[in-house]
Amino acid sequence: IGSYAFYKTKITGIEFYDYLQYIENEAFSYCNSLSGSLAFPESLIYIGDNAFSHCRGLTGRLELPSSLEYIGDYAFYMAGSFVGDLMIPEKTTKLGSCAFHESGFTGNLYLNNVTDFGEAHSGTNTGCFYGCNFKGELVIPEGTLTLPCACFRNTGFSSIKLPSSLKTIDEEVFMNCPRLTGEIVIPNECISIGNKAFYQCNQLNKI
Repeated sequence: IGSYAFYKTKITGIEFYDYLQYIENEAFSYCNSLSGSLAFPESLIYIGDNAFSHCRGLTGRLELPSSLEYIGDYAFYMAGSFVGDLMIPEKTTKLGSCAFHESGFTGNLYLNNVTDFGEAHSGTNTGCFYGCNFKGELVIPEGTLTLPCACFRNTGFSSIKLPSSLKTIDEEVFMNCPRLTGEIVIPNECISIGNKAFYQCNQLNKI
């Protein structure tokens, strides 16, 4: 499906055909009438930049196929209010910048093999999972070197497990995560913790 193929149309639902492999940049962005869940065929390997950004009517589940290898920048940026868990496929090791920024979710986040969370810049109030309502434990996969600015800011996780490989926690990564409780173990390899990295995580009591 090509770039801007259905940009700003009034479609209300999508049934993807089998053997679909690519959804290019902005293919469905600003389709505000699109509602319900999104499920993709097991052939899909690529979701481009802004592919579903600002599809504010999506309120069901987001089911990503095991075949998926690439999720682009802002792919689901402010894409409604998804419910349930988010399972990142095992073949996906890198997420685009702000890929799931403020896109809802009410369950757990399973990152599997993701070790690259894209880029974000200080002062922009954006991040890969910024503003998502995940709960439970967040496990950052081994091999992750950097958590970029505001990556998990304003989320609902109750605990965090950081990998031993982690070297950098950028600014505001876990800022305003009020449900975080107990202890966070900072890895020995970590050499930098940015400004306001755990700011307003008021329930934390040990690091």
